[in-house]
Amino acid sequence: MVKCKDLNAATRVIFKRRSSANAWQEILEGCLRQDAKAQRQLFDRYANFAKTTCMRYAQNEEEAEEMVSDGFLKVFDKIERYDTTLPFEGWLKRIMINTAIDHYRRNAPKINWAELEDASQVHYADHYYKDDHLMNITADEIMSFVQRLPASYRTVFSLSVVEGYNHNEIAEMLGISESASRSNLSKAKVKLQGWISTYVVQQDEITHKHE
Repeated sequence: MVKCKDLNAATRVIFKRRSSANAWQEILEGCLRQDAKAQRQLFDRYANFAKTTCMRYAQNEEEAEEMVSDGFLKVFDKIERYDTTLPFEGWLKRIMINTAIDHYRRNAPKINWAELEDASQVHYADHYYKDDHLMNITADEIMSFVQRLPASYRTVFSLSVVEGYNHNEIAEMLGISESASRSNLSKAKVKLQGWISTYVVQQDEITHKHE
């Protein structure tokens, strides 16, 4: 027999979910009408999620916030294209990634991709890249190292390692060759490996001094 308090709890959960769904539907409908209040509600709900995505491609927080602002302008402009049967986060994330790529292209028009074409000149990091040190540092610390990478390395690294795109897809997104994509990823890993290793050693030395 179902206890009264269990039934009450279940009922509250059901109504809470229904209320949340209705509120989300109202936000979407408002955004479709270009209602400023609904747009603000959507922004407030997903701004942190969007910023987390953009931080992987930005050099600093200010640049990430600029990407977020540009991205939400696209969201509001294209909201009618969102398929409500799919998770909104996935659609939003794709827009933010595309915005980050557009931002990169706009702010780095003179990068010499030709210098990166000869992948044979690179000692690939994949063979010896290790994650041993990653167990000893935080996600924020890793992010700070990623942001120190040159824009070309950072963009390819994030698209490949974080988002899971292959080199063919990255090459198409950025308008470069697959060898350039592989070269950038390899160089990014080499730099990160060196920075993280040095950092962990320094932290260990500091810890031992205080023991």
